[in-house]
Amino acid sequence: MKALVKVGYACNDHCTFCHTQDVRHIDDTEASVHAKIERARVLGHSMVVFSGGEPTIRKEIGAWAAHVARLGMKLGFVTNGRRFAYPEFTEAMLRHELSYVYLSLHGADAKIHNSLVRADAFEESFGGVKALHGRVPVLTVNCVVTRSNVRHLRKLVELLLPFPELTVK
Repeated sequence: MKALVKVGYACNDHCTFCHTQDVRHIDDTEASVHAKIERARVLGHSMVVFSGGEPTIRKEIGAWAAHVARLGMKLGFVTNGRRFAYPEFTEAMLRHELSYVYLSLHGADAKIHNSLVRADAFEESFGGVKALHGRVPVLTVNCVVTRSNVRHLRKLVELLLPFPELTVK
């Protein structure tokens, strides 16, 4: 059973469809997130899934992931995937029983994806897909369908075809 733990609303993307733009300055405290992890364990959850905003940009994420592992739970993320393009981050999270990643990718190329997230993010987000594929039991790539990308969805599916161990949503 997964416990979804929101760590705040800060994000390194600025998606055109984001419904939390006006609360990006709100982050949960380190102690509060720590308490949520503890509560998840007490309630019998077997996994903690961090979400945001973008949970991987929090400076505390390594300590929180280690705490989850120490309590014998698996680790997951709802993420834009950008930090997973960096091997040291990916390896650190894998050492903490990373088992679930729900990663956003909104186009098959930089032009479409970056225009929707309003950041130079495609290479990192797709790099996260490549770094995680076959290394976590559950990898889902999520695409928010908009007027800007709907005609290009087939290309996104084609981009992801070489990664048979993921689900596209």
